[in-house]
Amino acid sequence: MKQLKFILSFTILVCLLSYFKQDGFKIIEDARFSYEQGKLDHALVLLEKAYSSYYGNCGNSYLEAFGKITDLKAKIYLDKREYQLVRTILDSSNSYGGNLDSLRILSYKLEIGPDSLSRMIDSSLSNVVFESDELSYFNYAVIPLINGKDTIRIEAEDGNRIHNLKFDETNTDQWITEFMLSKKYKMIKETVENKSNQRPL
Repeated sequence: MKQLKFILSFTILVCLLSYFKQDGFKIIEDARFSYEQGKLDHALVLLEKAYSSYYGNCGNSYLEAFGKITDLKAKIYLDKREYQLVRTILDSSNSYGGNLDSLRILSYKLEIGPDSLSRMIDSSLSNVVFESDELSYFNYAVIPLINGKDTIRIEAEDGNRIHNLKFDETNTDQWITEFMLSKKYKMIKETVENKSNQRPL
């Protein structure tokens, strides 16, 4: 009898955990719906609630959820034209690459202006430095802008040449050449004609 009660209690617990996990992701989707409806402040309230929601015992579920929250919060503040806050949110997440790097670049373009950013990047590329996160195994390129106060920190996609920060002048030149052929550099060079057309997917 005791064994039956234990099994029943365990089953209920599993069901409850599963429910709360689904509920956490549902809050994120509700926030996304509010964002798409233009209700930015309401979406932010929902995302704060999503931060404290339960996503199960699997660490990957939390990474997925927090990634979605970071992405959506950055887009909201981009629409609110709070560009420095966009970058603060992205940098505090310690996540780079893909859509997140696109949001970083777009925030600079809208704040500084695409022509000014393009000139700054071209003038600063030779001063690029590289960092490596031993825990996440990510490698970053840090491009200091010539205004003396800002840097663009993006994922350095070729991790083999950056391993353990062993990066000589030849490899740096090669990275710069490849970067100038990349989608990120193309995005930097594009003119912002319409913000809605530049919104990352």
